[in-house]
Amino acid sequence: MKRGLAAACLVVSCLGAALASGAEGSGSSKAANDMEVRRRPGGAVLRFPKGTRFGVGSPIKVQLDSRPERTLAQAISLTAGRVEVDLPVAKTKTTAVLVQGPNKISAVAKGGHSVFIAAPKNVTVGAISGDMLVANGNDWRVLPSGTVREFPAGGAAADHNVLGAPIATLSAPVVLSVSGEPTSLRALASPISRAASYDFSLFRLQGNNRALLRRIASKESTVKLDGLAPGSYGLSVHALESSGLEGAESELVPVRVVAAELPDGAKLLEGGILLPPSQRVRLLGTEGVEVSYGRVADFVPLPDDIGLIRGQPTLVRLRAKGSKSEVALRLSPRAVQADIKLGPARARWPHDEVQVSVRLSDARGRPLADDVSVKPVAYVNVTPVKVEWKREHNVLTATVPPSMEPGPWVVRVEIVDDTGAIAGHDFLEVAMEPLARE
Repeated sequence: MKRGLAAACLVVSCLGAALASGAEGSGSSKAANDMEVRRRPGGAVLRFPKGTRFGVGSPIKVQLDSRPERTLAQAISLTAGRVEVDLPVAKTKTTAVLVQGPNKISAVAKGGHSVFIAAPKNVTVGAISGDMLVANGNDWRVLPSGTVREFPAGGAAADHNVLGAPIATLSAPVVLSVSGEPTSLRALASPISRAASYDFSLFRLQGNNRALLRRIASKESTVKLDGLAPGSYGLSVHALESSGLEGAESELVPVRVVAAELPDGAKLLEGGILLPPSQRVRLLGTEGVEVSYGRVADFVPLPDDIGLIRGQPTLVRLRAKGSKSEVALRLSPRAVQADIKLGPARARWPHDEVQVSVRLSDARGRPLADDVSVKPVAYVNVTPVKVEWKREHNVLTATVPPSMEPGPWVVRVEIVDDTGAIAGHDFLEVAMEPLARE
């Protein structure tokens, strides 16, 4: 063993009394009620998952290499559970973390990401990134970066490589939620040999910063993400060993959630939105999203609202900036069309009854859906008259009886859609029946 490491081991081996102290100044260990995060001087970040039993002792100076300078190490005693350690990676070590676990297993994290797990039947130490010093009793050895050392109860220690990073993918880079429709997204990790499970991490992204929102443990390599509010997110995944030790983290995969708020009179149908020609759809969560219209190749930053182009059916294509995958949304003018027929053409009152037939269609000429309501109104001259309207699918029929008022008359019919717009109107002139000659 190198002289520097021997010096470090000599210092570390004398720490039993100091490590025996638990939480700072309390002299006993404690159990974490939830994920407990402690930030220490020098940039050390310690994470204790729920249920972990640990104690924090006074910092101790240790010698980590052949140089005479000593480094201040945060002292942790771990009874059960795990501690995750993140340290700055630098040539000059300003801080370290010393962990003492069960069965006289100890470790010094010098930089990068390290994990120490104390389970009933074995102790696991993982140098996920950055070297460590690990000891069984006073037998200190280097644990290279990317290596895991297992200490089974009553057995010999064994090393193996940290699990590799999976490739994370998402079912779509952009998710569109219309009128509060719940979002649903599927995340997938490429299978990793020796993986017992997978740990998916969902982050909220704001500029260059990311905040962890949730972690999802799964035996399968795929999970479903629901209930995402508008905004930018990122997802990464680790493969986990049977000990619970995670492997390398995948690259962060971004996803954008865009919410569309429909204006009055708009309606969501399968495959698109029916939109009054004068209205626009308000959008939330547009950061990092681009838009193109129709079959145009060029994309531009997505604005805060979109609408019909010149009142015509419009295909809107969304994508995350830099992505080739697209989400399509079709906007169609919500214009009810009413084809009105009145007859007979030469109606005379009081001999004839005026028959009204109205065929309803949408902006594309298709029969109007049964759930789209319209309001038919009949007039004689300028006076509304009460008639019985019957609707069968997209056809309205009614009969206008002869008026008792003196003629001639004009029978008019208007169809008003549920936005208040007139979908169609027509009229018929009705003559008086000639008086019979005596």
